[in-house]
Amino acid sequence: KDASADATIAVQDQRLTVTLSEAQVKANGGKEVVVTFKAKIRPGANLSAYKVDGKTEIPNTAEYVINNNPETKKKSNEVPVTPPSPENPPIVKDVNGADRADLATREESFTYHITSAVPTDATAFEISDTLVDVLEFDGEKGGATVTIDGKDASADATIAVQDQRLTVTLSEAQVKANGGKEVVVSFTAKIRPGANLSAYKVDGKTEIPNTAEYVINNNPETKKKSNEVPVTPPSPENPPIVKDVNGKESDTLANRYDVFTYHISTSVPNDATAFTITDTLVPVLEFSGDIAVEIDGKLISTNTTIDNQTLTVDLTEEQVRNNGGKPVVVTFNAKIRSGANLSAYIVDGKTAVPNTAEYVINNNPETKKKSNEVPVYPPTPEGGEPEIDKKINKTLDYLEIARGKSYNYDITTTIPEDIVDYKEFVITDQVDSALQINGDVVVDIDGYSAEGIVDVVVDGQAVTVAVKDFSKLEGRSAIHIFIPATIRPEADLSTYVDNSVPNTANLHFTNGPGVTKDKSTVPVIVTPPTPPTPVPPTPGDPTKTVNTADGNEQAFHLDLLQRTSDFRYDIAYTIEADSQYTAFTMEDTLESVLNIQRVAIKVGSGENLVLKEFAELEAKLAEAKGTLETLEAKKTEITNTVSSVATMATELEAQKVRIAEIEQELAIKEAELAAASTASTVAPSTTEETDGTSVVDESTDNSQPVVDKQAEIQALTVAIEQLKASKDQVQQTVVELEQQIEVANTSEASLAALEVEIRNATASIEELEKQLAEKTPKATIAREVEAALLAVNEKGELTDASAAILGQVSIDKATNHVVFDITNPDVLASLRGRQVTMSIYATINPEADLSNYVTDKGIELVPNTASVTFDRNPQTKKKTNTVTVTPPPLPEPPGPPTPLPPLPPVEPPVPSDPPTQPTPPTPPTTPPAESTPPTPGKTLPKTGVAENGMYALVGMILGTLTLVFRRRKQ
Repeated sequence: KDASADATIAVQDQRLTVTLSEAQVKANGGKEVVVTFKAKIRPGANLSAYKVDGKTEIPNTAEYVINNNPETKKKSNEVPVTPPSPENPPIVKDVNGADRADLATREESFTYHITSAVPTDATAFEISDTLVDVLEFDGEKGGATVTIDGKDASADATIAVQDQRLTVTLSEAQVKANGGKEVVVSFTAKIRPGANLSAYKVDGKTEIPNTAEYVINNNPETKKKSNEVPVTPPSPENPPIVKDVNGKESDTLANRYDVFTYHISTSVPNDATAFTITDTLVPVLEFSGDIAVEIDGKLISTNTTIDNQTLTVDLTEEQVRNNGGKPVVVTFNAKIRSGANLSAYIVDGKTAVPNTAEYVINNNPETKKKSNEVPVYPPTPEGGEPEIDKKINKTLDYLEIARGKSYNYDITTTIPEDIVDYKEFVITDQVDSALQINGDVVVDIDGYSAEGIVDVVVDGQAVTVAVKDFSKLEGRSAIHIFIPATIRPEADLSTYVDNSVPNTANLHFTNGPGVTKDKSTVPVIVTPPTPPTPVPPTPGDPTKTVNTADGNEQAFHLDLLQRTSDFRYDIAYTIEADSQYTAFTMEDTLESVLNIQRVAIKVGSGENLVLKEFAELEAKLAEAKGTLETLEAKKTEITNTVSSVATMATELEAQKVRIAEIEQELAIKEAELAAASTASTVAPSTTEETDGTSVVDESTDNSQPVVDKQAEIQALTVAIEQLKASKDQVQQTVVELEQQIEVANTSEASLAALEVEIRNATASIEELEKQLAEKTPKATIAREVEAALLAVNEKGELTDASAAILGQVSIDKATNHVVFDITNPDVLASLRGRQVTMSIYATINPEADLSNYVTDKGIELVPNTASVTFDRNPQTKKKTNTVTVTPPPLPEPPGPPTPLPPLPPVEPPVPSDPPTQPTPPTPPTTPPAESTPPTPGKTLPKTGVAENGMYALVGMILGTLTLVFRRRKQ
């Protein structure tokens, strides 16, 4: 019970005192006393002193004193309160108030802000920031300041800078007094003058990162890093790259093989660590002499390499870092390669050999920059290229031809006028693997034998014709190659588009100037003719398909891979579910060119309708027996009811007599009550209430003598009420007996109808039992059929023993006639609704003559049709669709090659006038600008005479004029 009102409750500082009154103590000795009060953690309280093993526990105990005697003081148990551990505060950093800063200039200073919160329940808090090496603090300690809750707290905090690290340490008092309040450290930094920022490039963009971190209570496990805020200075522009030849944007060579000088001018990029300059000469040029590299006008030693046609100049990292922005010039000599074919460089009748240079910074392909193009213009050479063409049977690009039939590939290659100067001239044809070279490869030159002029090699499917004596081809027109071929009979063309087999020929040559080139013909196509489309089966008729022996193609046509390949015919028919057949025959007569290997039977999944009907009869019989049992019970009930009518009638009369007796007794008691009431008229009158009690009427005159009949009246009243209740009860019994007698009379009338129902139910049971007796043997056979259908091989085919349970398989190999005959109607009934399949495994007789099965397109088609017959009635026969099988044809033997006449000699033309000797050109009096002095000629072996390029040039001009004159005459 609440006793607060009589007790004294006081609070002083942190102490609650509850003092019971003397009366309370004396009156409640031994009784339980409970003091209840609420408390909470003081807002902003620092709980660090209450941490035990990393967990905060705030303790509390109570105590009592009896009779103000300190010696009676007793303490309670200690109950700790554990608040949720405060989360470590976030730490966020920005630069110039944003998450990144793009500087306007490299020298611009910027301000970092580190924002966090003083941790709750802590005693120490340190924030630090270490600048990367390319940054420095701007001013003393970067002008660092500290604010707590928006107020300057720098004076009480310790701010220190050592090398690149700024440390701000709050005092213990600051930490304890400001838990949860925002703390902001601000300082200024800038990019260190002369710093190379190459290490801070990300995807081509310079980003100098910075993060801050804090530690709570000097515990390294509490260390937390801020976000990273990058600073991006303006990117230095990549330097230009300019190229010249002989100090010009282009230059025209006086002679084809003059040496010329290229200059590549650019600058060392800023903030880079690597710089590579490359110059790739086109194939008709070659390097001549040494390479010079200058930085800021001074020759330097650097890594310079020539790999094939490419000159590469790699500056060292030190050279790049120390020379940012300084000019660099690469100088080298080049010339047109001896014997080079310049026809690819002829534009509008003028030969222009181009060249460009490029550089890459920091090995980053995205920094690649190309120079301008500087062309040199040598004299333009003359000449043409050979062409190659391929046909089928001389004129065709496409041929439909049966497998194994021979045809020719015809390859024609034109012979260029300057064939005698060629180094290589090779024609190849890689015949497709679906084809077969069917005879000797024949080569002619303008219709004459090429023997001794070319080498012909046939290696498997590869045909190679290589010219070995170019001199004998001078003045000739074309090389012709004839390759006899067939489509392989066994080739699988399913991976080829439309079964079409393409083929090309190729020409590889190296001409006199040394130009190597490859040319290919347009593909020519051969394809076997498509067999006629089979007519699909008519719905409802049996279906026939043809498959590989172990396949399930279910096709209407099959191309065999080998003439001796096994294949399988499947004749399938689904027996109608409502059929009443007594016999079923499936038969097939194979063509005489086929051999029967074996026959198998398959039956598809489905419900056995015989067993289903048997089960339905059993269910009907059980239901009929249940109905009869119900009718019999109902009959017994009605019979018992009818037999009790006489008893109920007697009881009814007795109850009616009882009612008469009760009414007589009631009349007597009511008369007695009336007499008693009359005798008590002088007494206070009473009124009988509805609940049977009497109420005295005080208005009655009470001056007359009183006659007391109240007890008698009361007894009579009770007796009357009891008699009335008995009468009501007997009357209810009378009503019930009358109803029962009426029901019994009605049931007696329906008993005859019930007898009829019982006789009908009995007759139905007898009929069902008769039907079951008749169908039991059929059901037994049906179960045997189901058991037989479980005995199958891995292909789902019935074993021979199981197939024999269903019917008889007959094979007459003399006539190639196969029959599957089901003569047991009960077996056939069990297969209603299921697909029956007869599989005939066959092969083509290897010695058979298939000439009678060749179509007008030359395809061998072996047909087959099967049939099914019901009840042995020929009029019920249904034929399947026709399926066909095509074996690979036998290859045609190659024909003998046609001999060719020998190649006649070519008469050289006689010039009408002798050629005029050319005048040697006058050497230039002054060397071209910036050209390198010519290197002294090599000393010729054995003579000791120095080589002179001028005589070589004159000799070449004379030879060229002679050749031009000869060709003009031809």
